[in-house]
Amino acid sequence: MNWARTRDKLFARFKNRNVIVGEYIECAGQPLYANLENIPRKFQRNFYNQLIVSGIGDAYDFCVDIGGANNIFYRKLRGMDTAAAAKLHKLIGVHHTIVFLKEHGRRDNADFRNALKTAYDLSPLDVRNYSRFSGMYRRDQNGFEITFAKHAAAAVFRVLTLSPASLALMMYFFMNSYGQFKAGNPQFFGESVKIVKKAV
Repeated sequence: MNWARTRDKLFARFKNRNVIVGEYIECAGQPLYANLENIPRKFQRNFYNQLIVSGIGDAYDFCVDIGGANNIFYRKLRGMDTAAAAKLHKLIGVHHTIVFLKEHGRRDNADFRNALKTAYDLSPLDVRNYSRFSGMYRRDQNGFEITFAKHAAAAVFRVLTLSPASLALMMYFFMNSYGQFKAGNPQFFGESVKIVKKAV
């Protein structure tokens, strides 16, 4: 048994939700900023910098403000640890990169794939999952969102079975997160088409 993990879970029962999000999700985002220095293209550096910031904000919304038994983020927050928070950051990065590239007429892009790998320190398994989900998104967008939400629930919260309502909320988290990122960062959605094409 991992006593440190068990101790952290017990202490988490008495912590304020904002404190837990700050300790795990926000702290897990801090090392990612240093990774951005190793991305050569300014556009991708700025893109992922804002994506990390946006993802932290979304985590606060879903883990603190949106309650209810069907919201896994809210229900399972007190069982989260640093590793789970890091996985959530990775999944936000993978999801949003796939959707962004498809929106701009690119099924994949070597520079963006490498920037994603660098920013979130993706493992070989993470990279394979990115390729798998990217192909799935091209074939069936709705099927992609369902499968990705189930994958995220298992990877972050160790939840293997979702009720229809919980699945819908998990799907909504990623789709809403991307929508908020897009609305808050118009600089990536105008000239970005040209920049992405140049980067191929």
